[in-house]
Amino acid sequence: MNPRKPKTKQERLPKKSRAKKAPSFRITDRDVELVKAICRFRYLTVEQITWLFPESSRRGLENRLRYLFHGGYLNRKMLHESTSHKLICAMREKGARLIATHDGISRDEVPWQPHLNKVSEGHIRHLLAINDVVIALEIALEQAREEGQDKGLPRFYRIAERA
Repeated sequence: MNPRKPKTKQERLPKKSRAKKAPSFRITDRDVELVKAICRFRYLTVEQITWLFPESSRRGLENRLRYLFHGGYLNRKMLHESTSHKLICAMREKGARLIATHDGISRDEVPWQPHLNKVSEGHIRHLLAINDVVIALEIALEQAREEGQDKGLPRFYRIAERA
């Protein structure tokens, strides 16, 4: 079964490698927030990114991540699961420079270095599992704050405002 061809003359972007000619797009504030989230967590699946940005559609996020990948701001890795292939997003130097420029800080102040991407697949799986827990905890804390129920929580749980 062949995938349908686009209705325009535009060619499909490759999924696993960067396009020879990156598509043109404008960086939005949400793009910067996406790159910041990936910088903070080091590795994120598309599913985790949808948890972090619940106001955005999954398809919209996937499109922006695709542009950021082909534009050289992010890296992609594939984890081969037993039934599916998970797409993982990671930082690149261009993404770190984007954060620095957007925030008006020195590149050295962005907490990311290229060596952070040189890890084993087992380490990535471990980081993703930790991110599942941290993201779920942050979502629960945010809901508690919105409902005014965060006052009785121990100080440890209230520290999650580090973003």
